[in-house]
Amino acid sequence: MHQESPKSALIWEVDPLTCPKCTGEMRIISFIYKKTVIKKILTHLNIFEEKKNQRAPPIVAPEYSEPEIIPYDDGWPEYDELVFDI
Repeated sequence: MHQESPKSALIWEVDPLTCPKCTGEMRIISFIYKKTVIKKILTHLNIFEEKKNQRAPPIVAPEYSEPEIIPYDDGWPEYDELVFDI
């Protein structure tokens, strides 16, 4: 026989848009995107923590530029190489 583990008994279904006080339906009225505003709110609630061991942002690759073409003397002056313009 299969018995339920104690952990499975602790899982409940929760609707985040149901008011915990009156069980009425709540709705989203706005989204906060600005980091400074989010930091102020979390600091006010005493749940803001600075990240430790932050590293520098990744280095952005330089813009693409045409490679420098260096002429090469192959020792055959009478033989002209074909030049392809790509």
